[in-house]
Amino acid sequence: MKKRLFIGASIALAISFPQAQTTTWGVDFSNAIIKRWPSSINSMTGKGWEYSNGIVLQGIQRVYEHTKDTSYLSYIKKYVDTYVGSSGSLSLSSLDTTAESFDNMQPGMLCLFLNKETGLQKYKTAADYIRTLIARLPKNSAGGFWHKKKYPNQMWCDGIYMGEPFLSQYGFRYNDMGYCDSTATFQPLLLASHAYDQTAKLLYHAWDARDSASWADKTTGLSPAIWSRGMGWFSAGMVDILKYLPKTHPQYAAMITLLGNIAEGLKNAQDPATGLWYQVTDKPSLSGNFIESSGSGLFIYTLKTAVDYGFIDKSYLSVAQKAWTGFKTKLTLDSQGLPVINGFVGAMSVGVLADYLAAPLVSCPASTAPHGYCAALF
Repeated sequence: MKKRLFIGASIALAISFPQAQTTTWGVDFSNAIIKRWPSSINSMTGKGWEYSNGIVLQGIQRVYEHTKDTSYLSYIKKYVDTYVGSSGSLSLSSLDTTAESFDNMQPGMLCLFLNKETGLQKYKTAADYIRTLIARLPKNSAGGFWHKKKYPNQMWCDGIYMGEPFLSQYGFRYNDMGYCDSTATFQPLLLASHAYDQTAKLLYHAWDARDSASWADKTTGLSPAIWSRGMGWFSAGMVDILKYLPKTHPQYAAMITLLGNIAEGLKNAQDPATGLWYQVTDKPSLSGNFIESSGSGLFIYTLKTAVDYGFIDKSYLSVAQKAWTGFKTKLTLDSQGLPVINGFVGAMSVGVLADYLAAPLVSCPASTAPHGYCAALF
């Protein structure tokens, strides 16, 4: 039998890889998540309206777009309808809490999906509200969004995925080509102008515009590490922004150039033995460094999707294929025959180099960290 890697939006192409199973890993993981947490994905994470739930459901969304299995649509809708009322109002603990972080913006992607799939106005209304919340988030002196209010003036690679792909798709779907598409390109390009390493062709995890964080270099404001999953969020964000960005956009060429450079950096950093990538991505020989599966999964998604859409040269498909072969070694089955993703780190903040090397590897579902599920589904 053939097994296909489900990645990309519904219009992305599928690629076949040999696999001794009659369904795909995407289907298997989606079914397992619903079986393990039938009431809601939030019963696993307890995070509410937050990216931890949104990224897993966005992965299931991608599988739905290929299979049209309505059980996946219903599962996503049940989560969103817990927070979005019949009028489109968002029932959240408080506006101030919600507007503190991009982490609370990411589930807005599900509102865009449900509005398109069901035609219900309430999801558009909720998306409108999230768009206004993003516009209110604080910015540093260069115009870059703070990752969170409790991290003043800091931009993180992670944050680019949590807000800018939403803005790009919102602008495309609802013809809001002012604030949305300009912000969706300005933010990643601004962060890259500070955090991009010319040698590695990858970005450091974070940049502090005031050089005041304990981890920040006092000259550059940069964090000390290029972190695999942070870089994975950034690169995945780039392709998800570009999917909806017109080629005539004034920053389209700059976005394509940056993505192409990142693809080269990923190719150069790929571990030749496993096909995967290290936790500290650009330093595979660093003592204590280790292969990390969630960042690797996001890199596979980035490269495969970018090839499908013609954003990068098709030669990078072989890089994605080699990585996919390695990634499957991180997938196992539990005692019930349900799939498990192994070898990823849980939630992480920015830190000193030792913090990245000390992060323990976990698996899903043994851990409630959603990042492994997301990587496998993407």
